[in-house]
Amino acid sequence: MMTSSHRRLCCVWNSATLLALASGHSSAGPVRFEAIALSGDPAPIAGATFASFDAPRFAGVGVQFWAALESDGSAPASGLFLASPVDARLVQGDAVEWIPEPTTLDAIPLAAAGPTGVLVAGTVADLGEIRSGFEASHIGLFQTHGPVVETLLQKNQPAPGLPEPLLLRNVYTPSLSASGRVAALASIFPESSSDQRTGIWSDRSGDLTLEYFAGDVISDPAGDVTLRHIANPVFLPDHALAFRATLESQSFPEQDYALISDSPGVAQIITRRGDIAPGTDRAFEELDVAPAASADGALAFWARVVPDDGANTGIWSTRPGLLSLEVLEGQAAPGAQPATFGSFSRAVQINDRGELAFWAAVDDAPGQEWGIWSDARADALRPVVRRGQALYGLDPEITVGIISDPILDPRGQLFAFATLTGPGVTPDTDRALLFQDTAARLNVLVREGDVLDVRGDGSDLRTVAEVIFDSGHIHSGHAQVDDDRRLLVIVRFADDSTGLFRLAIPAPTDIDGDGDTDSDDYFAFLDDLAGRSGDGDFNRDGAFDVADYLAFLDALTEG
Repeated sequence: MMTSSHRRLCCVWNSATLLALASGHSSAGPVRFEAIALSGDPAPIAGATFASFDAPRFAGVGVQFWAALESDGSAPASGLFLASPVDARLVQGDAVEWIPEPTTLDAIPLAAAGPTGVLVAGTVADLGEIRSGFEASHIGLFQTHGPVVETLLQKNQPAPGLPEPLLLRNVYTPSLSASGRVAALASIFPESSSDQRTGIWSDRSGDLTLEYFAGDVISDPAGDVTLRHIANPVFLPDHALAFRATLESQSFPEQDYALISDSPGVAQIITRRGDIAPGTDRAFEELDVAPAASADGALAFWARVVPDDGANTGIWSTRPGLLSLEVLEGQAAPGAQPATFGSFSRAVQINDRGELAFWAAVDDAPGQEWGIWSDARADALRPVVRRGQALYGLDPEITVGIISDPILDPRGQLFAFATLTGPGVTPDTDRALLFQDTAARLNVLVREGDVLDVRGDGSDLRTVAEVIFDSGHIHSGHAQVDDDRRLLVIVRFADDSTGLFRLAIPAPTDIDGDGDTDSDDYFAFLDDLAGRSGDGDFNRDGAFDVADYLAFLDALTEG
């Protein structure tokens, strides 16, 4: 077993402050920007400095991230790092086990971070032609626990668990469970151009095992079916898996899609193409390739039904325990009547509270043709943000334009990017990261043009040019949010420098901004309410009344 040496970074994290000098916005309490690493800072490798960052992930008590490095040529060009503080976790040039001979890592693309280690699909240094005609790169799936780098799957080697010696062709971005178990999709070299077979390998039972492979037969009340093309899996509780697959059966000779879940070793079809979609009298025609999953095993997914009147897409979930319709094209859009839903993004979100969020376009709403709907911290779906909406703390003539897909965290906080339009908005100040807090209030978290006090002492002020943030589910190994009101963002500044930051978002009831909620915040709120100022208008309806007091108490209860 080869090892990877770990090195220590000779610097500490900095607490940075957001100074909204350029945009003039404010948010609910001070948001702390903690600088984990900045371009130009020394990396924990002799002779190297950080150049740029990508794919930060929460990893247990630390933060894992990919970084490109600059050096005089004696150091590797990139690597994975763990910040607690910063150590080198896996870098170009690290030794790994490889057949036919040990070699070194050549490139490290996106990785999954777990509580005990890292899982990465990467390539190794060129070993020459291993399999003539197929060798474009040497791909492997690697896992580290401490200093050990273990090769789990390897291109051009026999695929584990198959009765015939078929060679692995590709290993795709892996996933982790909450306890750090591995699930990875991989493909084999085809025996013919039409034979593109995939399978799922996992160590959920202890050893890395082939779980499902094209050609496997699973039971169904309508008759046994054969798995054909298998898509990326997601973990459910107790190490169960869920995935979409195409099927082949005598009862359904056309291409058949199915959404499948299992307990280890026992697969069952949740629904399939041709089934009547709950809440309609029409059959499913297409199921999205990637369902979202909550901690209790509920799934949510986009699907298309056989059209009869042009309204043929919707979102379904199993969060009541049974498959049911959530929203359907053509239905009234809550909070936007008389508008009706026109279409939905496939990037549906469901968090560990079983709450939903999704992007939708609506009809019959000129100037407000799209937005985000969610039932987070609510009893029913409601709009969170829509095109044409003004934002708290900004000039009321500045409104929202394009809106991204949402990201929903375990507490029900929601994040999304939006472009802004209106007086004074320029290409350098027209994009903002929004968030809805646990009191269901929409805030501007950070905006292009904001000034960030990077070092936290006023000595290094930089203007924000771009914010990069994109999180997977908290337990997927690809999370940039955690369950403690924190998120990870990459910021590019106007001077072309970049930084990786951890943001700590205060509770909406932390009125005095000291990081906790106590009697001081209660009395500070009462003072604002009596003085008809500041956070006294807690529900932001323009009035200072008992409704604000009740909203504040509700937020205290929710936490």
